[in-house]
Amino acid sequence: TALMHGDRDPSIACMVLDSSFSDLPKLCEEMVDKAREQGINVPNFVSAVAIRMIRGSVKKQADFDIRTISPIAHAPRCFIPALFVAGEHDDFIDKSH
Repeated sequence: TALMHGDRDPSIACMVLDSSFSDLPKLCEEMVDKAREQGINVPNFVSAVAIRMIRGSVKKQADFDIRTISPIAHAPRCFIPALFVAGEHDDFIDKSH
């Protein structure tokens, strides 16, 4: 999420981004898919309700929409040097991010 500030804060000299993700909604979908691959049956309506509840809670407490957390949308306008670091065996955030 630091990348979301890289296009508007000239006081940042550089960024080291560890296990960063490109888009939060995409990451959530991938986590549900990963659970299914591991044999955990997660019906679509359950994941949709859970996301809706989390979204509402975050909106109420922090006043922002989790669906707008998309660092990749800011990348083309980012002018700060960034080093992206990901673990070779990271099984939480896929390398595609």
